Amino acid sequence: MKKCVHIDLDVVKYEINKLLRRVKMQKLKETPFEIIKVSTRDGVKECYDIRPRIFNTWLINDFDIPDTRTKQLGEAIYSLHGALCYMDEEYQEKIFNTPLKDLLNKFASLEELRTF
Repeated sequence: MKKCVHIDLDVVKYEINKLLRRVKMQKLKETPFEIIKVSTRDGVKECYDIRPRIFNTWLINDFDIPDTRTKQLGEAIYSLHGALCYMDEEYQEKIFNTPLKDLLNKFASLEELRTF
């Protein structure tokens, strides 16, 4: 007589996605930066030692941005995130409802910088 085994498909999907995320993070491109392990809420992740580490690793691997360009961009996004976190929601919405390119061009034109 064969035994019937119940398999929870949600658990299987979760474990497969977790494994795929882990495999994806292990396929780091070659850069001059050291690869380190960082503890997160989702477990330990391998990433480049360029702060903000996990975000910059994502920029390099998913957007193919050269490692020489990610440090400054990552720090800018980190600063922007920090500034927006402390804003009231009504002001956040004004920023969020403005396309990034428009916001950057407004900044550039007011500060007499290059526009996009």
